[in-house]
Parts: sequence; structure tokens; C-alpha cells
Amino acid sequence: MELANISLVKSQQINFSQEQRQILFRWWIVLPIVIISMTTATTDPILLNDLMIRRYQLEYGLVNTSSPASETACDTEGLQNDSQIVELSIQVQKSVSHLNIMMAGVGALPAVLTYIILGANCDRIGRRPLLILPCIGRIIRFTIILLLVELNLSDIWLIISNVVDGLFGSNSVLLLGAIAYITDCTTENQRSRAMLLEEAAVALTRIFPLLGIGFWLQHHDHTLPISINLGLNIVALIYIIILQPESRGKNTRKISYFLKQIKRIRFSPIYGTYQVFLIKREGNNQRTIILLTLTQIMLFIILFGFASIHPLYLYGKPLCFNVLDLAILTSAQFSLMIFISIILSFWQNRFTNSLLLPFIGIFTYIIHLVLFGLAHVVWFLYLAVFIGCLFFVVMAVLRSLLTKLVNDTEFALVFIATGIVETIGSYVVGIVTNAIYAQTIEIYPGIIFFILSAIGLIPLGITGFLFMWPLYIRKTMPVIPNEENLRSTTCDNASQCDSSIIKTKL
Repeated sequence: MELANISLVKSQQINFSQEQRQILFRWWIVLPIVIISMTTATTDPILLNDLMIRRYQLEYGLVNTSSPASETACDTEGLQNDSQIVELSIQVQKSVSHLNIMMAGVGALPAVLTYIILGANCDRIGRRPLLILPCIGRIIRFTIILLLVELNLSDIWLIISNVVDGLFGSNSVLLLGAIAYITDCTTENQRSRAMLLEEAAVALTRIFPLLGIGFWLQHHDHTLPISINLGLNIVALIYIIILQPESRGKNTRKISYFLKQIKRIRFSPIYGTYQVFLIKREGNNQRTIILLTLTQIMLFIILFGFASIHPLYLYGKPLCFNVLDLAILTSAQFSLMIFISIILSFWQNRFTNSLLLPFIGIFTYIIHLVLFGLAHVVWFLYLAVFIGCLFFVVMAVLRSLLTKLVNDTEFALVFIATGIVETIGSYVVGIVTNAIYAQTIEIYPGIIFFILSAIGLIPLGITGFLFMWPLYIRKTMPVIPNEENLRSTTCDNASQCDSSIIKTKL
């Protein structure tokens, strides 16, 4: 109770400043940073997957140096009739999978520690440091990868670039800062629409950049796309320093103040990251917060498992995609997501604030995963994409619902729990899914998607419970009669009531 009272006092103390933030700062100011960050985050795995496959194809002698950079491990001429080429192509898939495991393994610990420390201090140091540091890390990362491509360095530099990205917080920390800023600058009524539009803006980054990379890598190498990603992160860093306001703390752009904010980082706030889930709250809000957070955690596991393996899976047999095929499929998926997000942003708040939408989205995504595992022809993949496109709106709705259950001082703390899993998921879940794929590729490549769909039953059950429980309570709880109810039950029809009133007057 003491913790609840302290949190309530803090919330009351910043009510006025929050209103000022909503007037002075517009939530969409942070969108350019999110778009740039997600552009690089979306194209980075596609570029690396194609780069690693290309390097191992050269190592195993499947292609020569004059072959197109986008040629895959299974579209080599004569593959169907040459058992040696079939074996080598499988080795390429396994080698890339093992390299993914090593990259994720060494990058996981620094990324998680950085996320926990910066996330726990988010309200203490402000939002801008959480936007600036990941951009610096990305600039160093893409510089290393660019040198690797140009100088043909060993694979160890890919691993080093991953570690550097993790040490500076990677994309997870930047998104935490951006979401916290949007939450600061919106009211409860505005938040669901803002989150949906933010998801739609993010989806744009997964269409045009991917198509551009797909067409480019058909006939060129990886130098230009990597250079563009490097340049975009430099632009984002300049934008943050010059234009991005601070919604928590002094709104100054001096480098000295930024360094002071970094110096304010303490380990003590880490202790409070889990206490937000232990505070007794009105009604069933505490249980709802815990279950919604668990739902997000499970969805992140599924999403990162799918994202870490599906490019490699599509490059292999029997689909034999190249980078352009992959870009077109992904662009189709997120085009549908943008269309749905725009429609839902103008829909009635009652639907977008309901758990019915996440329940439907998770159910359709389970079907999407099963269809991916069964696909042997391209049109089956597009059917799966069409069915599962609603899933990406689910995360925005869940985040919006969570912010309405906590005080203003707890926004960042609630997202830290899911963010930790998001950070771990991008590494550890990638390790597990790649290991499973490497072991089952010769049995049936799509087994990993069936496993992910089975995991999806857990968040489906949780959202179904949270949606149905209030309806069950309303039906089972007895109605407490009041004066108005007594009057309505006594006077069942208008004529009886009128006659009694007339008699009383007489």
C-alpha cells in the first residue's frame, strides 16, 4: 500500500507538467526517429542473411565471384540432379544458422544489461539519451560491416558488430524511449490511435526499403545498402540532437547536459522494475497488468523466433527464394498491416480498446504460422500473410491498454519487463530457433513454425480469459436493487403506474 501511495503522490505531482507536455510537444515529433531506426532494423537482417549466404556459397564453391549477389543456396543450375550440390546447399544453410547462433550468443548479455540499466533509469535520465545511444551504436555497427564487405574481413567482425550494437542498447532501447515519449505526450483517449498510427508508420519501413534492397541485390553487391543504413543513422542522431524535445527533465540540447543525464544513471532503480507488478491496485488491475505483460512476452518470443528463421527458411528448399522474392512477400504483409492500422485508427474506441482485437489477431497469426510450415508453393505463403497481417496491430493495442492501468511514473517500468524479453528474444530466441532449424532441416524444414504456433496458444488463452472474464462476472453477479430498479419492477407497465399516481393525487 505504501508503494501505491508513493506512486499516486508522484502522479499527482506531475499532472500539470504532463498537461504542459501534451500542449508543448507533439507525440509525432519522434516518428522520424522511429521510422529511421525501424528501416535499419528491418533491412539489417535481410542484408546480413543475404551477405552470409553469399559468403558461404563462395566458400563451398556453389557460385563463382561473377554470380549475382542474390543467388541463393538452392537455385543453382542442376541442383535437382546433383546430389553433391544438394548436400553443399544444406551445408550452406547449416553454416549460416550456426553463425547466427554465435552472433546472438555473444550479443545477448551486453544487450540485456544495457536495456535493464537504461530502461530502469528512463524516468530519471529522460527520453533523449535512450534515443541517442542506440544511434551511436548503429553508426559504429554499420561502419564495421561496411569495412567487412569492402576488405573481405573474417566472420569475427560480424560478431563484434553485434556486441557493439548490444552495448549501446540496440533497437529495443530506442523503441522504449520513443514509446515512453509518445505516452508522455498523449492522453488516454489519444493513446490507442497514436500507437496504431505509430505501427502504421513502422510498417512503411518494411515495404519500400525492402523492395529497394531486393531490386538492388539482384545485380549489385551489399556496399550501397549498408552505406545508406549508416547514413540514415547519422541523420537520425543529428535530428535528435537538434530537433527532438525532452519530455522528462530540462529541454536543453547541450552536450554537457546529455553527459550529466548519463552520469545520473544508478543501479537502485533496477530494484523497482518488478515492484510495479506487486502493487495492489483497484479491482483486478494488478492481475490484468501481469497477464497482459505475460502475453506480450510470449508474443515477442513467437515474433522473434519467426523473424530470426524465416528468411533463411525461404532461401532453402523447396521455395528457393532470393532477396527480391523475400522483399516482395514482406512488403505485401506490411502493406496489409498499414491498411488495417489506418482503418482501426478511425474506428470506434470501444473496439480498438477491447481485448477482442488482440484475441482475433493472435488466432489468425497461429494460422499464419501453420500455413508457413506447410507451404510448398509461393501462393500458399501469400495466403498465410493475408491471414496473419492483423497480428502486428495487436502489440500496439496491448501497449495502449497497459498504459491505462498504471500511473504516469510507471509507464517505462511496465514496458521494461517486456523490453527485457524483447531484447533477450532478439538474441536467445534466435539461438534456439536456429538450432532447431539446423537439426530438423533434413527431416522437415517447417517444423519450427509448428512449434511457434503451439507456443501461440498460451497468449491466445490469456487474452481469451481477460476478454471473457468481465462478461462472466456481469452475468453471474446478482444485481443490487436501488430505488430506480424498485420503481421499475413495481410499475411493470405504464398504465399501472399512471393509475397509482392519479389515485395519490386524488
